[in-house]
Amino acid sequence: MTEHLLNDMARMNAYVQQLSQIIDSAGSGAAKSAGRDSTGTIQVTVGHDGGLLDIVVSEEWTQRLHTSDLGAAVVEAVRIADSQRHAATMMALADPGVLESLRRVDLNSVMARPVEPPQTRPSSELLSEDAVHQLEKPISHGIPASTGQATVGTDAQAQVTLDTRGIVECNVSVAWGQPVSGATIARAIQLAYADALHAPREDDSATPSIDSLIEQALGELSAMQYETPGATR
Repeated sequence: MTEHLLNDMARMNAYVQQLSQIIDSAGSGAAKSAGRDSTGTIQVTVGHDGGLLDIVVSEEWTQRLHTSDLGAAVVEAVRIADSQRHAATMMALADPGVLESLRRVDLNSVMARPVEPPQTRPSSELLSEDAVHQLEKPISHGIPASTGQATVGTDAQAQVTLDTRGIVECNVSVAWGQPVSGATIARAIQLAYADALHAPREDDSATPSIDSLIEQALGELSAMQYETPGATR
């Protein structure tokens, strides 16, 4: 009975992975999306993965926004572009060809790898700790939280904070009393964004992925069925 349960769990894991691959492939084909803030001062373009591709700041920005509001306008424009991106992704997933591909994935015909007891068996406590660490991380393929900043000449400075949702915070400052062009501000934001992308991040590469944890858990269960009742580990 235990062996059948393990095989069913392994098959379900493989089934979910196949569905995920189809969905990811369809979503990656969604076109890039654009968004503007409510004043029409900031326009951004994001790619299918939510990454910033382009930003344009109106040359008439001083007539529409105070300097302290520029950052919030950037975040608003990104949120609107993200909404457009999600809508495009949903339309891509609703494509008859994609739906047919999803329907063709049969749980009963999915080939799952046999579950073998691990050579080195991690403790249940370690598996639990790794699982908690993974589940505490944002469930997204986006960018871990990081901050970048950049200055263009002596005219404009920008700081951008990213997390798995994209740009979540932006601060812009300009030289007091100096006419600063929209293009200069946009350049500072783009450079700060690039800096945030490459900012040092916590290295958690030692923590197994969710897929790896599932395989380890299945292997642990497989090993348990061969143990003598009452035996110590």
